[in-house]
Amino acid sequence: DPDAGIQTLRRDLAVALGVAYTPDPAVVGHLVPLTAELAPTGRAMGMFADPVPTGPDAPPFERLIALTGRDPGRHRAC
Repeated sequence: DPDAGIQTLRRDLAVALGVAYTPDPAVVGHLVPLTAELAPTGRAMGMFADPVPTGPDAPPFERLIALTGRDPGRHRAC
């Protein structure tokens, strides 16, 4: 989903600049189930890596990042 890419790009930019980034919760709320549904196809196409485990209390945006095979804890903004 292009929105997922844009949301994670914004996060990456914020991390690189050392600033906090808080995505729109409504957007993330729609993207998590959609990404969970489409992730197996993304992995089969080589677009996503295997999902990264997250804790049960992980924020939705971290779960979204993890579904694409990226480690949400690797770099965190301030």
